[in-house]
Amino acid sequence: MGADSISPLRGRYLIFHLADRAYAVPTRCVEEIVPMAELCPVPGAPAFLSGFLDLGGQLVAVISLRRLLGMPDRERELYTPLVILKASPEQIALEIDGVSRIVDVGGDDLIPVTEGCSLNNCASAVVRLDGQVVVLLSPERLLLEQERRRVAELAELARQRLAEVEAVTA
Repeated sequence: MGADSISPLRGRYLIFHLADRAYAVPTRCVEEIVPMAELCPVPGAPAFLSGFLDLGGQLVAVISLRRLLGMPDRERELYTPLVILKASPEQIALEIDGVSRIVDVGGDDLIPVTEGCSLNNCASAVVRLDGQVVVLLSPERLLLEQERRRVAELAELARQRLAEVEAVTA
């Protein structure tokens, strides 16, 4: 990866934690951060899908990054943060352990990750901040295309179920 490919990686990042590891996503991809709420589980969902969050009448798929990255699961708490990512094409929320801070990352700080060295090439680079290695994630590459399709199908089923429940209770 040359200087031309590092250039687009410069910018502001939201740093968060999973277990004892630090990760980051570009702030331009973050819609908001909300505390954990009751999730609508979906039978037959992939293990990484924690459920759906009703966010102002819109169902948002909640992805457990721990499960997606093969880490041991952790019990959800009331203030477990959910990072809502901007729609691309569907809006998703990342279930994480905690939010750390927002930082500016320059090109000189970046160490590129070789293609094929991360799950679905979702790690674009690493950066050392205050003695800690932070993995920069590419939100659009967190899920495989077939995983995105499955989540979209399940979201539609959940929408239909909610509409049926609302019709019965109205």
